[in-house]
Amino acid sequence: RHVRPVDAFTPEACAALYPANPPGTDPPPTMHYHYCGEGLWPMHVGFAEYVALLLKSRGFWYWQKSLNFATLAQPEAQAHGAKLSD
Repeated sequence: RHVRPVDAFTPEACAALYPANPPGTDPPPTMHYHYCGEGLWPMHVGFAEYVALLLKSRGFWYWQKSLNFATLAQPEAQAHGAKLSD
């Protein structure tokens, strides 16, 4: 896969742009949670939105996973997501 790591917040995972196309090309890259070598899950935000949420998260460990629909069913992710949307 053509993944461009952006935020390596742990040795085993990072936030990445996928597909790693240059800006202005189709499809435009969006942010994904990438568990290195094992999986890639969409965060449903672009790069600028990611940076804004990164600043709001204040270092919450693995906050990126709270943006993935598969994780949103967990109460902790719902609570954190509500704080990010304020």
